[in-house]
This record gives sequence, structure tokens and C-alpha cells, in this order.
Amino acid sequence: MKTIYTLSFITLYLLSGNLRSQSLSKDTIKRMPSSWWIGQSIGGNFNYYRGTTQRLNETVTTSAPFHNGDGLRLYFSFLAEYRPNKTLGTMLNVAFSNRSSSFDGVITPGNEKAFLYTVLRYLNIEPSLRLAPFSSAFYIFAGPLVSINTTKEFFYQEGGKYEARGDWSDLRKFNWGAQGGLGIDIPISKKSSINQVSLSPFASFQTNFNNRPRRTESWSIYTVRTGLAVKFSTHKRVIPNASAIPSNDAGTAGNGSGMKDTLRIYVKDIQFSAQSIANSNEEAANEIFPLCHSIFFNAGSTAIPQRYVQLTASAALNFKESQLQAGRPVNWYNSRAQRQLDVYYQLLNILGSRMRNYPQSTITLSAGKATRVGDGAAMAAQIKRYLVTSFGIDAARIITGADSEMFITSVQSGNNRTPALRQQDDRRVDIASSSPELMQPFNSSSAEARATEPSVLFTAAGAGDQLQSWWMDVTNNGTAMHYGPYKQDTILLPVSALPGDARQGMYIIEMGGTTRNGQAIHKTTRLSLPPVPASAAGTRYAVLFDFNSFKALTGNRQFLENTIAPLVTDSSTVIIHGHTDIIGNEIRNRSLSNNRVNEARHLLEAALNAKGRKGVKFEYYGFGQDKIMSPFGNQLPEERFYNRTVIIDIIQGR
Repeated sequence: MKTIYTLSFITLYLLSGNLRSQSLSKDTIKRMPSSWWIGQSIGGNFNYYRGTTQRLNETVTTSAPFHNGDGLRLYFSFLAEYRPNKTLGTMLNVAFSNRSSSFDGVITPGNEKAFLYTVLRYLNIEPSLRLAPFSSAFYIFAGPLVSINTTKEFFYQEGGKYEARGDWSDLRKFNWGAQGGLGIDIPISKKSSINQVSLSPFASFQTNFNNRPRRTESWSIYTVRTGLAVKFSTHKRVIPNASAIPSNDAGTAGNGSGMKDTLRIYVKDIQFSAQSIANSNEEAANEIFPLCHSIFFNAGSTAIPQRYVQLTASAALNFKESQLQAGRPVNWYNSRAQRQLDVYYQLLNILGSRMRNYPQSTITLSAGKATRVGDGAAMAAQIKRYLVTSFGIDAARIITGADSEMFITSVQSGNNRTPALRQQDDRRVDIASSSPELMQPFNSSSAEARATEPSVLFTAAGAGDQLQSWWMDVTNNGTAMHYGPYKQDTILLPVSALPGDARQGMYIIEMGGTTRNGQAIHKTTRLSLPPVPASAAGTRYAVLFDFNSFKALTGNRQFLENTIAPLVTDSSTVIIHGHTDIIGNEIRNRSLSNNRVNEARHLLEAALNAKGRKGVKFEYYGFGQDKIMSPFGNQLPEERFYNRTVIIDIIQGR
């Protein structure tokens, strides 16, 4: 570190040299550009992990393999460039390169969440060929690199119960690779100055070809780097006649203005807003739960999992769908997700009861193509056997073995992450029927234990892409509260969490954050929130979507148009929240949830316009895979299925 400080001081001293000798006459001294430039660069390594790793060293092997990961870390270098002409040259960077990252979390066979973090630091030697194709400030470069490992640590955590730290085994001390990039030299000193200074923003790519950090397994790293270099050079002075040089008795230095050059870094404006949300009074809520018509099976088993309620023949004889909520404990009503899953785990009994009530109906059981050979047929047979033995359904009414229409999650494009979750989603049997009576949603009309209070949605649009984190201070009537740090774009806070009378009033909101390149930003705004409407009796619905799709499932589309729309009266408020599972990219999922919200809104708007409804107000938000806002967990495949949804609250007009 002392060496870094010493070299930094030397470069700054060379820079200050242009404050001397500025009084030399341009007429008597000629400047000849030097071929050599030296300097320093600083930037960020966007590290991306690919491949697979599971055995970390001789004593630590993870319960499940890790595949992908990413992270942003520091890059710092000393550089030298040789430019014999305006087009061709060479470069050399001796760099500290941090290639640490975190792998994507995985679910272990024991249904625990596991995380793996790395600390990998290298000393890099990066020679490159430099080419300015237009003889201008723009240049491109490419060349080999040698990485010498200096730190090789890992940290593994499983389920909050087990932790392990140590060094990677079989890690290569020396790595060979290749890189390429581009940049532009921006002069910040006068051409007539002896000492020349330029700023050079750059971007480069370090391929993962032949760049596996270990001698075992397939884990590889590729890095995208962006940064800024400061370069110094000295013009040669050619003095034609020493006697022509005037004396320097005046001792002038600098430009005398007392002004300093300022480097300004601009970031795209972060749009900050807040909006009140009127939540329905769940004490008088009528909920309609869409049914997931799939039974998910555990890995390595063809038996119906125990989480699905299975009745004996005598118990099935007395089963009535309308009595599902009878005798539930009070806390059963505190979570919509808990209520909906409780209903879903009665799917086989609901189906058996409906088939018994509609004796002409039939069903088709479709096993997944992605399932191990033989398992699909065995799983479908288990469901058929249960319906026949417990509910007395004629076996001829249950068709098994078809799989041509099975929706396979693992083969959908654009989803190369979390393969273990995709495999869980595919290990299922889908239930289809041409009888609409069998596929109807479940109608819940229970009295809820409590009402949900109104909320305020705070949005920092673009923060998830541009900021490392952000926070806010909210002040109302002299009372201030601090919130954060946050990483997502949207935060939903109940009114009780805000200072003062949160139902209405003038708020001073200070928002701050840190950009991806470490720059601090800050803004203050005044916001007047309208009064939050008092709780009103409402109705809640959910609409499901296929994996990676924003087109509503056929039955749910008809449900929107034919069931929900007729219930919306004039001057009602329709609140739509969109969600996704955690499979795939976070940014893509945020966009997908917005598309799902818009799909539901457009279908409802068209249906309401056709019915002549007036004064209907829509409030809609897409939360993506935000775990805080997700209606369900993401550990079980049925939870992820139900997270591919929009939730619709209808508050009737008064």
C-alpha cells in the first residue's frame, strides 16, 4: 500500500509541473509529443460465474451444486502506453483485480436455502496492442493476460444452521486468458503545456475461454470491466536559440483565475414518487381462489405427497366443498397465501366431489415429458387410483398417459437460471377437462379476522438498475423517520409506519443513494398525499399465468371477462398487483409482472367499456419477483405457480 501512495504522489507531482515554465514563449519553444504515457486506472469488475461447483475443498462439499453467479468488485491498475504514432501502439497494465462474487442461491435436497460466496483476488499482468483506427482519440485494444492468485477464500451457508469458511482446493495459482476493449482519450490540459493529462473512460471484456479458476469441476469466470484512467505525458521542448528565451523574473504560474477543473459525473435521473393505496376491508371480503390444476411430486417418488389431503372412502362420502373453511383456527385467516394453499391441497377432493356431482364429466391426466421414463405414467396412475377408490369415480372417465400438451418449464427460452427449481416445477401431472364445472375457481366467503390498513407505495424508478442501494427520510409536522437501505424500485409501507398523520398532509421526502460506480446522489422533494380512503367492503380475485408468459390462461381470461367484470359497478376502484416466481432474471421478471398487470387491466377495461361502466379507477403495480411483496413463498413448485399471478381487489363505488 505504501508503494501505491508513493507512485500516486509521483504522478501528482508530475501533474503539478505544468505550473512551472508556463511563461515560456510559444514563439521560442516548440512542443514535441512524447511517445510514452503513464498513469493509473480504477473501475469495476462485473464478474459472471458459469459452470458448476460443489466440492469446495477436501472437507467441504455442498448439499446441492451451484451453477451461476455474479458480482461487482474493484479493479485498480498502474499503466504504461507507448504510442510511436497516431495509429498503432502498445499498452501494459499491472493491476489488482477482484473477481469475487456470490453464486445464485440454491435449494438443497433437504429443502433448505444455501448460499456460496467467494473471495478471489488476483495480480494481473495485461499487455495489449493498441489501435486508433481513425487516428483520433478513440482506440481499441486486445491482448493476453496473466492472473496470479493472491486470495482464494469461500464462505458457505446452508439454512442458517450450517456455515463453513475456508480456502478453495485445486485453485490455479496462475491463469492465462485474453481480453479486449475500447476507450477514448479526453485531453484536460492545454496543448501548449509541457505536462499533458488526459482522462480515458474505458470498457473491456475478459473472456472465460481457458479461464477456469480451479483444476477440477467446470466453474468458469468471465468479466466485463468499466472504469476511468488518468494518463500523464511530457512534451519534449525544442529550443532553437537559448538567447531567445526571455527571463522569468515575473514568476507567474497557472492561469491566475483561482478556478479548478471539475469532473462531473451524471447519472440518469431517478424518478421518485409516492401514491396512497386503498386496501379493501378483509372483514367483509369475498375471495375467489383460482385452482392450480397440477399435482407436484417429490423427487424420486411417484406417491402423492403427504401435503395433499387424502381421504378415506367413508370420509370422501361426506366431503363438501362448501365446508372446507369450517373449524379453522383464527390465525388461518391472517394470510391469504395460507388460505389459498390450504384450499389447493384439497384439490383432489374438490375434483372428486365435482366429478361426483357432474357424472358426465371427464378428465385427462398429462404427465410431463421432462419426467424420468416411467415416472409420469406411475404418478398419473396414483391420482386415478385415488379418485376411483375414495370417490367412486368410474375409471373410464379418467384418461391417463397423454403428454403431448404438457407445458414444460425447463425448455422455455430465456430461463437458464435455477435449473433445480425448474426440474421441481416439471415433475408434475396436469389435470385438464372440457367440463367447465370441474375447472371453476374456489369461492371463499369467510369473515376475516382483521382488516388490512391502507398503504403508501414509494417508487424510485430505475434504482434497481442504477443504484447499489437507496434510502429515504420522511418528515411530517416536524416528525422524521428514516427508511432503508433498499435495493428494489418499489417499497410498500403501511400508513402506521409513516410519521405524523399518515392519512393525509404535506411530507418532505429526502432520498439518497449510491450509484453502481460509488457516486452518492441526493434529492429532496415535497409531496402532498391525498387522504387515503377509508376501508370499504371489497372483493378479491387472482388470475394465473403460464410460466414466462403474460397471456392469461384461457379459463382465467374468461373468468376476467365473464365473472369479474360484471361485478365492477360505476365509480369503483380496481387495484391490480402483478407478481412472478424467482426463476429467471430480476429485471426481466419486473417487466413480466408489469406486462401481466397490463394484460389484466386491458381485458377488464374492454369488458367494462362494453358494459357501459363509468368512473372506474384503476391502480396497478408490477412487483416482479420481489420477495417482500410476493404473495407466496418460492420453496415449493405450487408456491411458484401461484406467484405467476395478478391479484385484483375491487372496492365498490358508493
